[in-house]
Formats: sequence, structure tokens, C-alpha cells
Amino acid sequence: MLRVLPAALCILAVSSMLHAQQPDGDRNLAALAGRVVNVATGDPIRKASVRLSLRGGVETIGTTDADGKFRFKHLLPGEYNLSAEKSGFEGSDTSILTLRAGDDLKDLKLQLSAAAAVSGRVLDEDGDPVPNAEVTVWYRQNFLGQYKLVRRRSAKANDKGEFRMDGLLPGRCLLSAGPNSDLQASNKDKMVDSKGDPVSVRDAVTYYPNALLIDEASAIDLVGGAEMGGADIRLRRSKKYRISGKIADLERFAIAGASVSVLWPRTGVSELAKLSQTGEFSAEGFLPGRYELSLSSPGKGSLGRMPVEVTDTDVTGVTIKVYVPSEVDLHVVAEREDGKPLPFLMAFLRKNPVDLNTWCEVEDGVCTIHNVEPGKYTLDFRGKAPCYIKSIRSGAKTFSARAVDVPEGVIALDVVLSDAMAQIDGEVINDGDQHEAPSFEVALVPVTAAGELFALPRVTDLDQYGHFSFHDLPPGTYRLYAEEELGIDRWSNPDLVHEMESMGTKVEIAERDKLHVQLNPIPKKETTKIIETLPLQ
Repeated sequence: MLRVLPAALCILAVSSMLHAQQPDGDRNLAALAGRVVNVATGDPIRKASVRLSLRGGVETIGTTDADGKFRFKHLLPGEYNLSAEKSGFEGSDTSILTLRAGDDLKDLKLQLSAAAAVSGRVLDEDGDPVPNAEVTVWYRQNFLGQYKLVRRRSAKANDKGEFRMDGLLPGRCLLSAGPNSDLQASNKDKMVDSKGDPVSVRDAVTYYPNALLIDEASAIDLVGGAEMGGADIRLRRSKKYRISGKIADLERFAIAGASVSVLWPRTGVSELAKLSQTGEFSAEGFLPGRYELSLSSPGKGSLGRMPVEVTDTDVTGVTIKVYVPSEVDLHVVAEREDGKPLPFLMAFLRKNPVDLNTWCEVEDGVCTIHNVEPGKYTLDFRGKAPCYIKSIRSGAKTFSARAVDVPEGVIALDVVLSDAMAQIDGEVINDGDQHEAPSFEVALVPVTAAGELFALPRVTDLDQYGHFSFHDLPPGTYRLYAEEELGIDRWSNPDLVHEMESMGTKVEIAERDKLHVQLNPIPKKETTKIIETLPLQ
């Protein structure tokens, strides 16, 4: 199975009885059995949910008994995905099995990692508990070479300021706490002290143990199956600041219904600013930190961006320059072996591989993507049938699919698609015990030319025979790597891809190629050495 999310811990071990014959019924069918255990202790996990999915077919769900055992029988031959999950455990990764007629695989082992927990108190600056405080767990995620903090869990403290969260992903994370937003005065409200004098500071969102800025927070390390106690957070009080400025040439661009929002890029939280008819904007209530201003209007999307940094004073005089959105007219021709048009086709322009915001649906070979911010994009298509981009032209100019320059105004692109996809399969040659083979994964990394945007790699597990396969590949140049579970999250870092380049096996595939490759695994000490030189989590 090709994975597009970071891998959790779930390891498949295969016994020596790989080709025992199927005892239950038709010899043209197959069966398998195994156990689900705790990776740390080896203890069986009862009432775990085990999922077995035939590629392109149905999914069967089973449950483990008191000894953690499961069994599936009367299975059609084919390629299957096998996984397990249970509340309180971080697991549910997917392993690949190839079943042949008459196979009866036994003693399969699915190992799940117990989840972590954290507890503590939320106190104010005087050391008093903060009832109903909002506590959040953040994980630092590296994607496409950039770090972003992702909110994973939130909970409310009790009336004594105490909190506890379980079912958390083991690893390094950050904690924040703040007053209950439902009970907190808004930025518009005026606050006074017991003498009636104005209050200029308020309890602010604070990061463990007592930092106002997330960059100054102390990380905590959560351990699977354990609870970290004593994670007390003492709220800080701080003055909040104003961000104000103007939109350049607002009248000339005649932007109807324009709005300015203030976005904190690290978390994705935003707040709408006040905007006058003459283009002046103002927003209140921001703690020190880095933000991004975004100008947009209904029907036109984003029209301008500007980074700002709040320190210890109001930020004034900011000017947002307006750009003219582009319209991209696509004329699509499909070259198919059967001569038929491609069914249900959608076109995407992306500045990164996961951006799905700029798209259109192709009908009768044409579509238009509106309100595109000028810049460089990757163009790709999704539909019911796999295809790849064979060529892109705009007049006499040609583009790579990963380097389409979109100017202001209108651009017409003539695109030729083809269904002549390629395939790469093979096996990993392992000098150790054959049962270790499934612990490896294979990464397929597109080789990009100078000036092209980064292309997201594919990552797949091995089946129980040490085999791997990648289907529906565009012709081109790739590098293949066999290694021990770096995961798609790390392979999505361009810095890691660059450092690993010399360790890969380079291959070139043409239309309809079926290439078979044998790979030697990269020693774990080599990948560990590279990881230690990069700011990876």
C-alpha cells in the first residue's frame, strides 16, 4: 500500500510456515492467522480490531481473542493490506501480504505501540488555579522542508485547574494553556481593576512552562504506555498590540467586499481586521510573534500578502500591495490506447504537492481555473483512470508539469495527457534473516530538474516475500531507496532527499515500461547519521 501520511508503529513478522496448505475448504483459496501484541511488553492485546483489505476489493474486519489471536480464511488470492488498531494504542499502520492459492500463513505478528498521556495544572501568575482553562497539545511536523506546529488534542482543566490527556502520540510535543475563551473578555471589552483603574494586561495563551512565544517554549517528550505528570503551566500576563496599515491602490483595482485577515502561519489561526472604504485596516489583540496579512475578496480569493512581526509595540504603517489574479484556461487532449476520452477529470495547480485549493473540473476537454495568485505551479490531473501529463504548451512556449509559470491576467495552456503509465517492482536483498525483510520500506523519489517544484515521493512497505511494487507511474527519472522506516514525513523534506541522493538507485522509465529492480538496504547507521545533521523530529 502506498502511504501518504506519517507511519505509526505496526510491525509485521512472518513465521517460517509461509507455504503451508489451506486446510479450510477450497485449495484455490487462502487463509492467515496471527496475534496482536504490545510492542513494548509483548503482551497480547485483546479486542483489537484487525482489518484485511483485498487491493481493489472488499475489506474484512476481525477481532482478537483473549490471547490476542485473529484468523481470516476462505480468502481469494491477491495482494492484501493487513493492519490492527485499538483505543489507547498508536498503531494501525498497514503491512502488505501477497496470498497465493492454498496459502495458510500462520504466526503473523502485529505490534502496536501504547499511547502516551500527560497531566498537570494551569495556574495564574499568583499561583492560583485557573478553572476551565483550555489546554492544547502541539506536535512539530516537518513537511516539504518547512516546520509547522499541528494542533492534535485539546481539553479543559477542571475547577481546580487540573488537566489530563491520554491517547497521545509518543514523541516530542509542546503544551499551551489559556483562559477559557467562553468566559474570557473579548478584545473589545474594557477591563478595570478593583479600584476601577484600566487594566492594560490580560492572561494570555502561555506555552509550557511559562513562555509567551511558542518559539521559546520547552518541549516535552511523551513515552508510549507512560504518563508524564507535573506538566504545570503558569499563565503569563501580557499587553496585546495592534496591527494597522493600508491597501495600496485599492480604488484603482476596485476590489468589492475586500477583507484583511491576520494569520499566524505556525498554527493556521486567523483573525479578521477592520477595513475602511479607503483601504485602511486595523486589528487588535496580538501578542508578540510573526504573522501574515492576507487580502482577499469574495469570488477572487487572495489578492495580496504581507509578513509582519509584532515585538513590544504596535505595528503601524503596513502596506499591502495588490496583485491581479490570473485565469488559467486549459485545453486538454487525451491520448488513450482505447481512443476514449478520460472520464471525470479534475485539474489542479499547486505550489506544493498537497495543495488542493486551486482546481477545475474538465468538461469536453476544457476548463478554467480562476483567481490564481501569479507564480510558479505544478499542474496535475486526477480522474477515474490514471494518466500523466505528456506535454504543456502556451503558444510557442513549453512548460514542465512541475514548473508552470502563471503570470497576471489570462494564460491559455494546451495539455496532452496519456494513459501509457509505467510500473516498477522488485525486491530488497537482505543478507540477514528473511523474517526481517518486512521491517524495510522502499521510497520512490522523482528526480526534479533545476527550477522545478519539489515532487512528493511515494513510500511502500514490502510484502512477506520482500517484494515491492509501484504502479501508474509517469515516465521519467526516479531514485529508489530501501531503508528502515524513515516514513513519508521525512521523505517529504527536500533537505533529506538531497542528503540521501548518493545512496539511491537511479532508474529511468519510458511509457508502458515494467521495470524490475533489486535493491540493497541502506544501513540504519547511515540514515541515522543524516537525520542527526538535519532538524528533524
